[in-house]
Amino acid sequence: MERSVQRDFDGMPSVTIDEPRTTRTPAGLTFVVGAANMPVSKYLSIKNVLLQMDHVVVRLFVNVARPIRNNHRTKADNIHRMFQELKTEYRVERYNIVGHSIGGKIALLVAALHNQDHSLRAIVALDPCDQSPTEFTNKTQGAKNLDL
Repeated sequence: MERSVQRDFDGMPSVTIDEPRTTRTPAGLTFVVGAANMPVSKYLSIKNVLLQMDHVVVRLFVNVARPIRNNHRTKADNIHRMFQELKTEYRVERYNIVGHSIGGKIALLVAALHNQDHSLRAIVALDPCDQSPTEFTNKTQGAKNLDL
């Protein structure tokens, strides 16, 4: 039977990690990054398919109520940092991201900023949109334009 655990990472609110039923090394590790303020429980069908494929699933809630302290770039940095911590624990070298709406934009930002080591295997960006992408355009808040 699969196991779900809540886990805290420095700089991130509690995340849910779902482990597959298998006792062997997982086939992969996949982050599921949802739409703004949408509960991670809304992505159960994606989680269940990934678990059937023996993936560890890391589900992240995207809180947009604190955009200045916790902007898209910070969230992308946190995902990369979480993978660095989890890869040893789960004995995986690469990871995937499934992102919906703002989660899709964050997934693309992870690829643009943190894939020098080619550890990001795949991204599925479902309707990657956002109403205020300050990381890409707002220089008055210290952001630099980023070409994807």
